[in-house]
Amino acid sequence: IENKNYLIDFKKVNVRDLKNNQNTDWINFSIKLKNCPISTQKATLTIAGTADPNNGNYFINNGSAKNIALNLVENRNKTIIKNGSKLEAIINSQTKMAEYPLAARLIKTGDGISTGTFKSHLEFTLIYN
Repeated sequence: IENKNYLIDFKKVNVRDLKNNQNTDWINFSIKLKNCPISTQKATLTIAGTADPNNGNYFINNGSAKNIALNLVENRNKTIIKNGSKLEAIINSQTKMAEYPLAARLIKTGDGISTGTFKSHLEFTLIYN
């Protein structure tokens, strides 16, 4: 894997904008595999995290802001990724690399949104075939 830890910085978000638009802009990033064994044809990435109690399609905020969650999607088609989602990538036999293009944003999940911090933790597990 190219990077063991991914930190997505949403910078400073104006709560008023989040209330009106109900989400922030997408932040694109990729999980990249490199130097895969020559016999490996595909890799399955499983994503684990705590679901938001207001909407199980999103991941919970462990920070102090209320009614805000992490919305994670596959960047190609904006398919929602939630706890337990599995993504497959084909290993390029020439480069021995694969990529999972993703995008993340903050999203409003209920009334009574409040200012504060945002923290969400997800774990990725890879299985090679």
